[in-house]
Amino acid sequence: MFPENGSMTMSPSVSPLWLRTESTLNLTCVSDGRTEISWYKNNVKMNIDSTAGFIMTTRQTVTTTTSNLWKVDVRISDAGTYSCYDNQQRHLHRTIDVRVLNVVGSDVTKPVGDSATLKCNPQNLKHEDFKRVEWRRNYDSLPSHQRSRVIKNDNSFSLKLTSLDQSDSGDYECIFTFETKTPDGLVQEASLSKRIRLAVQVCTSYDTVTCALSGNVLNYSLPPSFEDTETVL
Repeated sequence: MFPENGSMTMSPSVSPLWLRTESTLNLTCVSDGRTEISWYKNNVKMNIDSTAGFIMTTRQTVTTTTSNLWKVDVRISDAGTYSCYDNQQRHLHRTIDVRVLNVVGSDVTKPVGDSATLKCNPQNLKHEDFKRVEWRRNYDSLPSHQRSRVIKNDNSFSLKLTSLDQSDSGDYECIFTFETKTPDGLVQEASLSKRIRLAVQVCTSYDTVTCALSGNVLNYSLPPSFEDTETVL
């Protein structure tokens, strides 16, 4: 028996829902009554099995049915429109737009006095998809100096640092901020970040390959084999 004009809720409720690759997708739908709930992706019914990587669980009480859809290690191919339907009351359904962001960037090690470019390259993001992008260091705003600047290209938001000092070492983050909407139309902000670690080292010999390749380390002249070497980040 089902309540007249029953209801269904979904969480998270904001849309679009932005996730990073390798994170976990976790959707929950709750419908009135003891019923069955089906999941659809891009209007195609999902066959929940281990080969697809998705797991669905169902929990029922006297008054409600709760269905969870989740997947670990999310990939770009998992982006799409997800919907849950009450099989007994088809007018009850909820939909969410799931988008997956993959950002390429690697940790960097450099000697004191050199320059470093921290690369933050979103592979599947358009400028109209996000509201802003910013860099932070150690969870705080970047220090105010003229040795750093953000380089923006088509799909790259790199941070270039010059005349490196050991104090420049730390965890840097490029943070993308998006606009999402609640079911009642309220606009909210959500953000995803990519963390890149910069290590600035003091070099006293050519035992460290990174130091030797960088040039101009502690006023040493490079061995002939390194004189014309260009370092590409």
